[in-house]
Amino acid sequence: MTRRLVLVGLALLSLWGARPLGRMLYPVPYRSIVEQVARDEQVDPRLVVAVMRIESGFDPEARSRVGARGLMQVMPPTALWIARRKGWRHFRLDRLTDPEVNIRLGAWYLSHLQGRFSGRLPFVLAAYNAGHAKVAAWQRSPSPLAEMYPETRLYVVRGIWAYGLYRWLYPELER
Repeated sequence: MTRRLVLVGLALLSLWGARPLGRMLYPVPYRSIVEQVARDEQVDPRLVVAVMRIESGFDPEARSRVGARGLMQVMPPTALWIARRKGWRHFRLDRLTDPEVNIRLGAWYLSHLQGRFSGRLPFVLAAYNAGHAKVAAWQRSPSPLAEMYPETRLYVVRGIWAYGLYRWLYPELER
C-alpha cells in the first residue's frame, strides 16, 4: 500500500509539478489579511502563515488546553499586553477569534520577538511557543537547545520546516 501511495505521489508531482501540488497542501488562507498585516508589522507574511498553520491548522476558533486562542493561538495576557502597546483602548478578549485581530496581534508579536532575538528564527519561534522570558533564560545557558522543553524543540523544527516550505512555494509573498 505504501509503495502505491509513493508511486501515485510521484505521478502527481510529475503531472502537476512540485510547486502547484505543494500549494494545494500548504495553502495561504486569509491571504489578503496576512499580506496587509505583515506589511504593517514588518514581518515576513510566509512566517505568519507558517505559525498559523502549526498553531491552529488555520482554525479561527481554535483554543489550546492552556487558553491560547484563534489562528495564531495568542494567550489572553499576551493579547492584552500587545493591545496596550498598540494603543487599542477598548480591546476585548472575545475579539481573539476574529481573524484580522488575531493575525495582527500574532504578527506584531513575531515582529517584536524578531527584534528582541536579533532575527534568529529558532529563538523567535521558541519564544513564540514558550515565552520570551524562558528563551532569554535558555540563551544564557551553555547549550540553549538542551535547556528547551522537548515540545518547544519540536515546535522550532516544525516552524522552520513550514517557513522554508512557504518561502519556496510562495516567493511572490516576500515583503
